Amino acid sequence: MFISFYSTYPNRPPSRSLRRRISKRKRAAAKPVLDEAQFQRSVSQVLPRFTPEELCNVITMQDDPLMCLELFNWASQQPRFRHDVSTYHITIKKLGAAQMYEEMDVIVNQVFAIRFIGSEALYNTMIYFFTEARKLTRAVNMDSVYNCQPNSFSYDYLIHGLCAQGRTNNAREFCKKMKKEGFIPSCKSYNSLVNSFALGGEVEEAVKFLWEMIENRRSVDFITYRTVLEEVCRQWKADDAMNLLKELQENDIVDGFTYRKLLHELEDDYRN
Repeated sequence: MFISFYSTYPNRPPSRSLRRRISKRKRAAAKPVLDEAQFQRSVSQVLPRFTPEELCNVITMQDDPLMCLELFNWASQQPRFRHDVSTYHITIKKLGAAQMYEEMDVIVNQVFAIRFIGSEALYNTMIYFFTEARKLTRAVNMDSVYNCQPNSFSYDYLIHGLCAQGRTNNAREFCKKMKKEGFIPSCKSYNSLVNSFALGGEVEEAVKFLWEMIENRRSVDFITYRTVLEEVCRQWKADDAMNLLKELQENDIVDGFTYRKLLHELEDDYRN
């Protein structure tokens, strides 16, 4: 009698190692292939004893991010050539925009190894793409390895990204730093902070940031109002939420339409 060992567990999921191998093959198959002819044409545009500025111009003209990376690596191997801020910056921008984050990380690590390179534009570009890649820990820890300050946009990227991951304490610290530097958080940052604190159970902190946001003339979106009011109802009392909504209306912070819509939702959810 023939027994099939393969039919014993017909619905058994593949092992972790097999899934890893399959994933690795898929990533390898999806990787773009370098156009060698185009690469040679691009190299031919680079003059002998080229400068970092000239290389930066050639990389800037490339649409293919893999071509940019290969040109960067090729230049690294040329005698008497040394990359500067411009070539690091353009290569990181090209790779980040193409979501080639692993390759971008390699270049970023080279930047970190060169202590004398200090550029706020480069620093803020790296923060932006780290937050886009959801590598928030790297973005947060950049202060310790790079002697530059975030600009207002970078603070906003960090605050929004940290809130999205539920890291409200980190987000609060960056908000404090941002205000200390003289920046005011954007609407996106404030809405993220208020929502995150409310959903995280810190209703008092959420309400505090809501009023701060209003004082700084930042637009509060409907979802933020609704989230705060709902969490006030859950953790405090429905009357507290109604009083907060009434206060917002009396101070002309919410218009009539928004007031009625929020009131209807509160009554529908908590007064039935």
